Amino acid sequence: GIYSDGRDGQDGIDRQDGIEGSGDRSDQLGTTAGTPPPDAYGLNANYPNPFNPSTDIAYDLALESSVQITVYDVLGRELTVLVDGVQAAGRRSVTFDAASLPSGMYFYRLEAVPVAGGRPGYTSIRKMVVMK
Repeated sequence: GIYSDGRDGQDGIDRQDGIEGSGDRSDQLGTTAGTPPPDAYGLNANYPNPFNPSTDIAYDLALESSVQITVYDVLGRELTVLVDGVQAAGRRSVTFDAASLPSGMYFYRLEAVPVAGGRPGYTSIRKMVVMK
């Protein structure tokens, strides 16, 4: 299935294996000027939720990582990949447009693997509701 081990709240599933932030990297792409990147990885609840037809999904990267955000239906079938590539540490967001999907519950999954070898990855899954 698409679920991992521990729970991250009411509607999310979260797994983080000892990722620690390092020093000030505010000069890297993807961060707000003067604001250091987050100390930990995170996948936030989409907003708005429920939504029609689009919603924003925000996430935090503690380190430069290979990132993939995938959307699934309730049966675990992959519907679309919203993000797929290497991104610098920082706070980010992506918009999901569900105009072509019926009302219902869907899941989105963040998978981030640090580019620097020897560091554990991060996976988190959350649910979202399309209401038409």
